[in-house]
Amino acid sequence: MKPKAPNLLLESGLPIVYAVSGMSLNPPENPEFDVAVRTAVRSLTVMQKEAIVARSDSDRVWRLASDEGPYLQGHDFAPAPLAFLSTGLAVDLLTNIERSLVSMGLSIDSVRLVLDSRYTMEGSLVKGTMIGGAEPPEISVFVANDDSSKATGAALSGVMASATAGLVGSRLTSMFSLTSHGRQIDVGRVAPLEEAPPGLHERPGQFPPPASPAPEWPIVTKTWDVGTDTADAGSSLKAEQRRGLHLRAEARRGGDGMAVVEVTIHEPQGSTFRFLSDEPAGLGGDGRAPDALTYISAGIGFCFMTQIGRYAKILQRSLGDYHISQDTRFSYGNPSAEPPRGGRADAPRTHVFVAPDDESFASHALDMSEQTCFIHAMCRTELRPRVKTLTARD
Repeated sequence: MKPKAPNLLLESGLPIVYAVSGMSLNPPENPEFDVAVRTAVRSLTVMQKEAIVARSDSDRVWRLASDEGPYLQGHDFAPAPLAFLSTGLAVDLLTNIERSLVSMGLSIDSVRLVLDSRYTMEGSLVKGTMIGGAEPPEISVFVANDDSSKATGAALSGVMASATAGLVGSRLTSMFSLTSHGRQIDVGRVAPLEEAPPGLHERPGQFPPPASPAPEWPIVTKTWDVGTDTADAGSSLKAEQRRGLHLRAEARRGGDGMAVVEVTIHEPQGSTFRFLSDEPAGLGGDGRAPDALTYISAGIGFCFMTQIGRYAKILQRSLGDYHISQDTRFSYGNPSAEPPRGGRADAPRTHVFVAPDDESFASHALDMSEQTCFIHAMCRTELRPRVKTLTARD
C-alpha cells in the first residue's frame, strides 16, 4: 500500500530538523514554571507536519518535521510524533539521572537509559467511542558502578527531578480554543481556553530557511527502514480498532557531549530514527541540537495534528487549512531540597485553527482528536513510572 499524498518533505530538500533564524514565537512566561515553550504546527499533507518551537529562556528557534510510517500510509520520511516525545522524555531522564549521580559522587561514564512507552487505542471512530490510552513508562538505567543501592537511589532521585515525572505523574487537563475561518467558536466537551492572542491565527510560513552555518551532521537520521510491505500497513486508519503501541528509546551520551537517542516503533512495525539532543547555550549545552523540552513539546503538537487529520481522513471530511499554536510549561525539581521538590509540568494549552466546509464538524473533530491523542491521554492519566537500575554487578 503506497502513500497517495506527495512527499513534500523530500521535495523541500531540507533537513528534518534544523535551527532557523529571524523568527520569534514569544513563549508566554509564567512565574510558576521555569521554562515556557511555544510550538506552532501546520499540516502539510495530513501525515506530514512541520513545527516551529521556541523556549522562553533561549534565543534558539527550531524547525522540526514529522511523518508517519506505513501503518498510516505515510512516507516514513521523518520520525512519527511519538518518536519525538520518546526522545524528549529519554533525554530529560538521562540528563537528570546524570546530575543526580554526580551529586552523589558517582561516575556517569557509560550511563545508558532505555525507555519503553506503551499506548492503547480502542473503539469506533465513527460512533465516537474510540479513545487513546497511555500505560506507565518503563525506565531501565544502566550504570558502570558496583554500589547498586547508591546507584538506584541516584536514578530514582533523577527521575523525580525530571520534567518527565511532572508530565506523566500528574493528572493534567489539556485546554483548547477553536477558531474556524478566523472566528473563535465554542469547543465541544474539551476544557475551554481563553481567546487566542492576536496573530496566532496566522498560518506559520512554509519551510523557514535554516540558520547559518548549517551543522556538519544531520540531527535526525533514519538508521533502519521498515519498508512498505509490512503486515501493519494501513492498520491505524481503520475506523474501528483495538490495538496497542510500543516504542523503545535508547539514550546515551556521545563523545561530544550531546545525547544520542535511537527510537524504534515496535508495534505497529515502524522504522528506527537516531536523534541528537543538546541543552541550550548557557544552560549546560551549546544549543547544537534541540533540547529535551523542545522534542517533548513538538511531539505533543505533532500527535494531536495526526489525530485531527486522521479523523477527517477516515470520515472523508475536510478541515481546510489547519494548524495549531501550543503552549507548554515545565519546572525541574530538586530532590535534595527540604522538603524534596519534584519536577512539574503544566497542562498543554492549544489554540486550534481550522477552515472546514461545515463549521459544525470543527468541534467534533477537536473532541475526537483530544480523545484519541496518545499524548493528551498520557497527560490526563496519573502514571507511575517503573524504574529499574542495572549496575556493573548485574
